[in-house]
Amino acid sequence: MNYQQAVQAVKDWQETNPEKFQAWEWFGMGIKKAEIWQCNHNDIECAMPFQKAVGEFSQEYDFWHREQNPEQYNQDMPEFFHLKERTDD
Repeated sequence: MNYQQAVQAVKDWQETNPEKFQAWEWFGMGIKKAEIWQCNHNDIECAMPFQKAVGEFSQEYDFWHREQNPEQYNQDMPEFFHLKERTDD
């Protein structure tokens, strides 16, 4: 995902998925606070690229949403599929 795609993804969440957008806002605030703390305490480059933050957040949020709302997803999945190790990293 490049920067423009990340910006568009966040705009789409704001318009079509307010719950995900609100979660993104909280996640983003946490990232900023962590960066401020780390930058003030270390002499290293500490800013996370925006597109990386959006991509990682989206992946984790979608996984969490699937776990919390299994009735909204494919019911033909094998039992305990969600407990298998994820290999998409």
